[in-house]
Amino acid sequence: MKRLFFSSAYNVQHSTITPENATKKLASDIRSRMLGSVEKFLYAKVSPLEINPQLEYVGGFYYEPQSEKLSACASTVKAELDEINQADIVMVSLLKYSAIATITELLYAARFPEKEIIIFCDSDITQFKVEYEYWFPILAAQRTTQNLRVVYVKNDNEILNFIKNLEIYPKRIIIEGTDGIGKTTLARNLQNFGLHCLDREKEHISAIMFPENSDAIRLQTCQQYLLNHPNDFLIFLTTNRPEELQARIQKRGNSYDKFDQEAAMYNALYNKTAQQIEATKSFDKQFAKIDVYNYQEDVVTSIVLEKLLYNGFMQKIVFATNNPGKLAELRQMFPEYLMLSLKDVLHEKLDIEEDADSFLGNATKKAIEIYAAIKPRTPIVADDSGLMIDALNGFPGVLTHRFLGENTSDEERNAEIIHRMSGKDRTARFICELVYYDGNKIVSGHGELVGKIAENPRGENGFGFDPIFELADGRTLAELLPAEKKWLSARYLATIDLKQKLRV
Repeated sequence: MKRLFFSSAYNVQHSTITPENATKKLASDIRSRMLGSVEKFLYAKVSPLEINPQLEYVGGFYYEPQSEKLSACASTVKAELDEINQADIVMVSLLKYSAIATITELLYAARFPEKEIIIFCDSDITQFKVEYEYWFPILAAQRTTQNLRVVYVKNDNEILNFIKNLEIYPKRIIIEGTDGIGKTTLARNLQNFGLHCLDREKEHISAIMFPENSDAIRLQTCQQYLLNHPNDFLIFLTTNRPEELQARIQKRGNSYDKFDQEAAMYNALYNKTAQQIEATKSFDKQFAKIDVYNYQEDVVTSIVLEKLLYNGFMQKIVFATNNPGKLAELRQMFPEYLMLSLKDVLHEKLDIEEDADSFLGNATKKAIEIYAAIKPRTPIVADDSGLMIDALNGFPGVLTHRFLGENTSDEERNAEIIHRMSGKDRTARFICELVYYDGNKIVSGHGELVGKIAENPRGENGFGFDPIFELADGRTLAELLPAEKKWLSARYLATIDLKQKLRV
């Protein structure tokens, strides 16, 4: 269970809250709703969330009597910073208004790169920039930590829905083994498939792989780790040719330190521990031992993928595209699936005429026809997306990528759109429809991002219409940081919608 610290303005004026009226006044506060009761919010420091039982709330309500304001304020600051230290996830809501303390808590949390930080704010950032200047602290926090995202919401209900569907424990592949065995190479190859992969869990497994520890301690520690991390798949890379391992390390050209010299000894420890784990037959769906020197690098990767699928740790799914950008996005959004591209499953090019009159129609047609063409049959996710402009009656719509011909450049399409907007209302929207088909059921997810057509292209990030699609804060999609765009794109919104429906 992960611990959550949630920072937000109270929905009533803090100065009007007294011990006598607190229960009544705070009944609708978002934290009370998260916890299921005001009493938990007022008195409990660690309480399970009503809306997501995989999360514990770290915090409480701090009432500051006027007569003790200075001392109470100092103790409140210390208490809240201690709670941030305890938390795994820090959420900050910038809806309505907020205190300086909220921003302080955000910047304090950003000092800890291991914490996940989620900021909720309205898509109309202009108001915050002008009136409250929140955007600078957000950018400052993004520069400090890589584990931060901005989520655009309109109200507390949308925040609660986000928390309800938050994936607390994503599936991970942990690769263990001695120096020079190929952990980093395998991790890189698996990450190319969108898998959340780490070479070593240093605080747990590697820390007990020493000869002074008994076989029983190593086995017990690994078993306890797998029990405590049910969403992890632990891989031990070993070799039955220690002389080749030693030769490989010496060829790297780096300094040949004590650990390198003893690589064969550590390999033997990993090998023995792996055999003991396998002998228990208790963790077949979470553990695999692979002898890397029996196979080439790409074969080792294929073996790992086969084990992940065979053991039921992951499900295979085909995304109906060969576009590497789209594939990378969807792989990040569907971490519980091994997502393949069309070229991974089709030996010949499959031409599907996108002749439906809607994005949903085209996506559905692609999903059904591709499913019928591949063997073995594998669930398909197909998409169709594009730009719709209100003043042009939804143009270009389903013709988004070909209204000037198949071989037209992004720059040419953008210039034509800007030309057609002269003197017209510039409101536009990105639409994405995702369709899942497994031979039995069809499930669709819808995403929509509203903005307007810019007067001139701006920004270096993104592709397609990103340089001319302007958000409410005045920036185009191409001017956003990649992390910002990821969490507000129409494809992300469609993914959330689809995944929620697949869970039903």
